[in-house]
Amino acid sequence: RPYEHFEQAVEAYAQIGDAIGQAHAHLAIMWVDEQEGRLRGGLDHARHALALYRAGDWTLGQANALNGMGWGYALIGQPAAALLYGRKSVQLHQQLGNGLGESFAWDSVAYAHHCPGGYGQAAACYQRAIGLHRRLGHRHFEADTLNHLGDTHRAAGERSSARAVWQASLDIVTDLGLDERADQVRTKLGELDRD
Repeated sequence: RPYEHFEQAVEAYAQIGDAIGQAHAHLAIMWVDEQEGRLRGGLDHARHALALYRAGDWTLGQANALNGMGWGYALIGQPAAALLYGRKSVQLHQQLGNGLGESFAWDSVAYAHHCPGGYGQAAACYQRAIGLHRRLGHRHFEADTLNHLGDTHRAAGERSSARAVWQASLDIVTDLGLDERADQVRTKLGELDRD
């Protein structure tokens, strides 16, 4: 199982004193934990990764771990902490000129804003991420973020805006041949028609 391999990697890197390698493995475990529903465990691994990246003085790793922490806090329903870490990640990625990392951090910040009273801020952050994806030519990620933006518009009661961005997402994933993603977006559009 991937989880066990990553745990073994953490131990192996620790034995040779490689803080950066350990941090990479902790971040990988964080994403596995998220996929398997161990959200607090994933957050702990992001926290370990951040400490190790700081010990190894690797700024890009710190920016990625900060985003992992922001995302983790958002998933467990702690938006204030999610915004704190997510914004720090955005700032570090901006300082590094890392547009892809910045776009992912904006997506996390947007997700943390996605609640009544925060939909406008969420939409603005998603738009920042979409702009970066377009500039970098990352159509797959652009489609994902358009999908998230549609969720925000729908939650805010902005049906026509939701339809427009979901259609844009559908156009991209259809063009890329991502059939499963296309089906998911078509389902959302269908639900919008039935509301």
